[in-house]
Amino acid sequence: MTKKWLVPVFLFLLSLYIFTWGLGNISLMPWDEAWYATISRNIVRSSDWLHLTFADQPYYDHPPLGFYSIATSFALLGVNEFSARLPMAIFGSLAVVVVYLTGKKMGGTWTGLAAGLVLLSCRWFIFRSRTANLEALLLLTQILAIYFWSKPTKWWQVSLGWFSLALALLTKSVISVTLIPLGLWSTFNFIRSYRQTAKTIIVSGLLLIVPLLPWYGANYLRHGQGFINQSIKIAVRGGAQETVTWATTTKTLLYLRSAIHKWYLPLLASIVVAIFFIRRQPTRWLVAYLFLASFPYFLSARTEIWHLLPILPPAALLIAYVSFSLPLPSKLVLAGFLGLFAISYTSYWPEFIHLAPYTIFEAKIGLAAHQNNLPVVTQETTYVPTLVFYADLPLKVSPIEYDLTDYPRPFQLITHTYLLSPQRNYRITHQEGDTVVAVFD
Repeated sequence: MTKKWLVPVFLFLLSLYIFTWGLGNISLMPWDEAWYATISRNIVRSSDWLHLTFADQPYYDHPPLGFYSIATSFALLGVNEFSARLPMAIFGSLAVVVVYLTGKKMGGTWTGLAAGLVLLSCRWFIFRSRTANLEALLLLTQILAIYFWSKPTKWWQVSLGWFSLALALLTKSVISVTLIPLGLWSTFNFIRSYRQTAKTIIVSGLLLIVPLLPWYGANYLRHGQGFINQSIKIAVRGGAQETVTWATTTKTLLYLRSAIHKWYLPLLASIVVAIFFIRRQPTRWLVAYLFLASFPYFLSARTEIWHLLPILPPAALLIAYVSFSLPLPSKLVLAGFLGLFAISYTSYWPEFIHLAPYTIFEAKIGLAAHQNNLPVVTQETTYVPTLVFYADLPLKVSPIEYDLTDYPRPFQLITHTYLLSPQRNYRITHQEGDTVVAVFD
């Protein structure tokens, strides 16, 4: 038993060490990180776990599971940068462990270890696991579904796969529905082999649907079709109506190369070599997993680099499985994985892990506004979530052309020096570059 858990415990502790090193040193970044942290802070303050809000407006771009985890961390550890990011650091570490367990199930311990090392050394997986974004939890729930659906021998394993998919659907829009064919494939093969039809279908259906009902039901009743439309819009990133061209495909491939970094060429080679092992069930499973995780992003003209993170677990598993299927000594193959892992971290560590404490420009503006303790009007919209989080005051976004002459006073205006009229009565309390905090008494 000790030997069985030695590798996963080692991977978890190594991942957690990497993900939590200096985790609270840098301020929360605009947009999404500060946005999500503010929504989570509102949950703690309001105790309303079904209706999320940001700046006193309803928020339902994404489901609540990630916000629940950050809110729980805030409740236990206080509201700060470290506690905002800690849940995703833990989820990212668990995702590495589940990738290991999935690889072990498909190809043995060395395959699992290699897959875990690949994921743990993908640049954007590390980066996003060290932020208060949602991808680490999304990857964990998706790979959990794959783990339970691959080679199930018990009906409850199939059912837990569908429950994991429900958790993925409660984490980030509806993009995880692309994995449903794998779930159906697994369920069909299990029923055909073990003849436990009713129990498997009924329990799986309940574990998929029941967790979704409170969030989707409550928000549909409150916001109607607009809630459903927004969920679909976020899932396709607003690019479904735009033409996908060779230029957009090339851009997506470039983003994938940046996200997976040193493992890009091994991934391409593994896809080609997998053809020779396609008769093996794990090969077919991993190729299908990689395809289903990838195709939505290549069909959208608005794919960004952080959208591609769901591709990384199947890529890690395919690289590891194909590599250990080659007629090469296992120790030599593992040495190659360890070498690329070590080389990766020579650039990663100083790039975005071992960073000195630093307060970003946008946070300084928000903290300065907080000291004035007056309602905030901002004409700078590019970092509104950071202002909202650090100012922690009522905020109104005002277009540049809006006349503030009759705006109720006192208030403070965050704007640029070249937009301030010298005829107005104000005093500047803080300035960063050409951005100022001006108090109108």
